[in-house]
Amino acid sequence: RILTLEPGVTELSFTANVRHVPDVLVSISAIRGNEFHERSATFLVTRPLELRVEAPSAVSPGDTMEVVIHASDGLGQPVQGEISLALVDQALLRAFPHSMGGLANHFTIQGKRTPAFVTGTSSTFHYDAATEDIDAAILAEGRRKSAKAELDAMRDGIAGDLDDSMFEGAEEMLEPVMRSAAMPSPLGLAQAPSPSPKAQRGGRFGASRKKRSPAPQGAAEVGFDTPTAYWNASVETDAQGTARITIPMPMLEAAWQLDVAGVTKDHRFGSTSSKVVTSAPIVAVLGAPAYLFEGDEPALRGEIILDAARSTDVQVEFELRVAGLSAADSDQKGSGATVEPRQSIQRGSAVLPAGSTRLSYTFDKLPPIAAEGGLELEFKASLMGSEPAAARDTRGCIVRPRATS
Repeated sequence: RILTLEPGVTELSFTANVRHVPDVLVSISAIRGNEFHERSATFLVTRPLELRVEAPSAVSPGDTMEVVIHASDGLGQPVQGEISLALVDQALLRAFPHSMGGLANHFTIQGKRTPAFVTGTSSTFHYDAATEDIDAAILAEGRRKSAKAELDAMRDGIAGDLDDSMFEGAEEMLEPVMRSAAMPSPLGLAQAPSPSPKAQRGGRFGASRKKRSPAPQGAAEVGFDTPTAYWNASVETDAQGTARITIPMPMLEAAWQLDVAGVTKDHRFGSTSSKVVTSAPIVAVLGAPAYLFEGDEPALRGEIILDAARSTDVQVEFELRVAGLSAADSDQKGSGATVEPRQSIQRGSAVLPAGSTRLSYTFDKLPPIAAEGGLELEFKASLMGSEPAAARDTRGCIVRPRATS
């Protein structure tokens, strides 16, 4: 635009659009007299995709978690887009942090351009040269030399025509003699031999060109898989900019990071993250050895651990299930008969005092162990009352035969 700038401050306005993403350069040039003035400024232009995640801050291991994602533009209007959702253990991200950055860095020329205007003008050119009159004798001498050069050129042309007519055919007559004597032609009419094509450089003959080495065969791609608890790259928001996803949580107490990234058809990019913790209000732990010997009569003990103490006494119900095979059953199994596992179930109860977070319970002795292979142990604990909760722990125990003398 051509503008007329008044003294003082002049306000300029322009409308940014999608072509200006991610930045736009505004430059102004002005000429005053023979002075040239120029200034420019760069403005960042973004088309953000605002993502908002609604998710619980804590859930129990093994439960399902509902996640609601809201997508909107920079003005808060809902937009439709494609969303990627990942649930990753924070311990993994501490060891291997994200390095890709935002999506805009990959789809908008690393998120930044370097626009520039090249402006030039001749209005600033100024040259003050010192001049003097040239003496008339010098000018006359110059005209004389120019006329003499024209006359010499005319004489040379006439002499050349006479030589061609007088010695026409003499070159062919003297060529055998000159070749045998290896002497140059006295008439100077023989052309010098053309250079060998191999001596020419940079042309079609003998020009050396460096050939590109062929690509190695079977080049392997190096990479690694990042384990995640959940990943879904096909989530789409509806016309109201909302998407709902149900995530099955792992049976693990840990801190998780929920990473969300999205893109729209009109080239909006956005990402966000939130934290989720899986923790159980009660944890059950069974104290069992890794292996037993045949004939042992172990008395197993279970323990519960609460995340917070209760203000009143709580009744706790305990249960222990032991599954295995007896020696007689093992003989039948060797004969090919179908064998059902023998089970032993014990139940008991105790009171967890107010203000306490731990309670242990010791079960009765098991009958003599006669199983071959191993036992399957399952310990359950249930809190009764106004705030019920339950937990369980399963273990495997190897049974070894006793050495006989």
